[in-house]
Amino acid sequence: MFFNLARPRLPTILFMSLIAFALPAQAKRIALVIGNDAYGNLDVSMQLRKAVNDARAMREVLAETLGFEVIFAENADYSTMNGKIKELHRRIEPGDTVFF
Repeated sequence: MFFNLARPRLPTILFMSLIAFALPAQAKRIALVIGNDAYGNLDVSMQLRKAVNDARAMREVLAETLGFEVIFAENADYSTMNGKIKELHRRIEPGDTVFF
């Protein structure tokens, strides 16, 4: 089954809700979302056009609907992406749910 953010199906919503309520109280939900449209090594004609908007939509759903703490970056360079991955690694603990 595919997950359509614009029109999530009832089984998908129920499944995600069951996961959310099945977690231990002390467990955190942490997500890392990075959307890059711009890549310095690619020609303008090869740049992406919707990755940043998709990442923003994912951030919103994860944070506001599913209660995740979201580490977010857009149009991040290599160093920034590595920094965000290290931040995620520092923040996760056993029992946490991680969305990458």
